[in-house]
Amino acid sequence: MSGFNMEETSEQTHGREMEYTARGQGRKDKSCDALANMKARLAKVELAIADTRERVDLIEQGMEKGLEDLTEQIQDLHEGVLGSQVQPVSHEEFMSFQDKVMGMFASVKSKMEALAARIEARDQEIRREPTIYKTAVSARVMATHEAPRVEVPKPHMFSGKRDAKELDNFLWHMEHYFEAIALTDETTKVRTRDPLPH
Repeated sequence: MSGFNMEETSEQTHGREMEYTARGQGRKDKSCDALANMKARLAKVELAIADTRERVDLIEQGMEKGLEDLTEQIQDLHEGVLGSQVQPVSHEEFMSFQDKVMGMFASVKSKMEALAARIEARDQEIRREPTIYKTAVSARVMATHEAPRVEVPKPHMFSGKRDAKELDNFLWHMEHYFEAIALTDETTKVRTRDPLPH
């Protein structure tokens, strides 16, 4: 096959996407996939927060409307009792009725305040979740960019003999040394190598 530059390619599957890598070239960085996944999750959480906030606003509006309606009903009932001439009501009965109504009003008010407190706590919890995800994403990105620091013995110096086996062994040790320290850039490899003796 002289004259043709043939590259061997391999097909690899990662989840739902296909990835083609040429032999001798670097593979796709998995940290980009993880970062994209975390960003997608973060977007979903932000949408959920917005949706929850809208629901909280609707609940608060409904509670305010219900409180206004209850106040109006109490006022109408109070005016109806005071304006009613059909059946006279004693002062004690009126005070008893008023106490019952005020007790129900206080009960509804305390339940609404408890509900509002729970909603606010949930809202705060939901607001903290994106921060947690952002921290996790940045920690994962930082972890993927740092090469692990492994103590790797340096290969022996080349003896300078014109022996093919000796040269092959030296090159094999150098390649494994560079793999162990996660050095993939060819120009850095050239600058990193010890100078050969003359």
